[in-house]
Amino acid sequence: MFTNHLSILLVDDESGTRRILSDCLGRIPGVTVAASLADGLSATDYLLRHPVDLVLTDIRMPRIDGLELSAWIRDFDPECPVVVISGYNDFIYARSAMQYGVRDYLLKPIRLRSLAELVERFRGEAVARRRDFQVQHSTADSEIETLLARTLSTDTPAGALIRQLEPYMTAPARVFEGESDYPELNAATMKNLLCAALPGQRVLHMGTARSKHYFLLIPGERARTPECIPDYLSGILTHPFRW
Repeated sequence: MFTNHLSILLVDDESGTRRILSDCLGRIPGVTVAASLADGLSATDYLLRHPVDLVLTDIRMPRIDGLELSAWIRDFDPECPVVVISGYNDFIYARSAMQYGVRDYLLKPIRLRSLAELVERFRGEAVARRRDFQVQHSTADSEIETLLARTLSTDTPAGALIRQLEPYMTAPARVFEGESDYPELNAATMKNLLCAALPGQRVLHMGTARSKHYFLLIPGERARTPECIPDYLSGILTHPFRW
């Protein structure tokens, strides 16, 4: 059901390093360099709009350095692993980055074999994360989902539904409708995928009508835009779906 495709964000202020790493990663089957960016600020802007499976970042960069970027990712999307790239002189600095949520580090010059081994290790984690990602349902979420399912199935007038939901609406929300002819892509699996793609958002299952699943997406203070969902799902699912 899930592909073994791995999407990587590359962040380094040296254009030559980015070019070499992009070329090396391009030689590894099933790997895509989602973007190649020059600083951490550009990376945070990108990650607010696009999910990735792995971030490779240099440490010393202008505006937002690699450690600041790693700390931001740890708070925004803790499921996304970060690997720092550093020169030999920054070896101790790279090791200290672990306190910022960094999972591993690579020392320059980077060998293709070392890069490929690292990628394969995180590929396995990404596939397992898609398969086993567990959504933590709060009591409040369960109550709202019960309310949504009941009102959706009984044709409750829109005005009445809005009034009942108003206390929970912390920001303008959107409805995502996903449809698949494959039973494996059920409501629970779809919700897990949406939660993984949209850190910072509240994802509520509204109900299911035949093969269509309806979800209410309520963004938090800092949340990824739902426009990323179709591209994200089409890149990791082997089964087609409609949205």
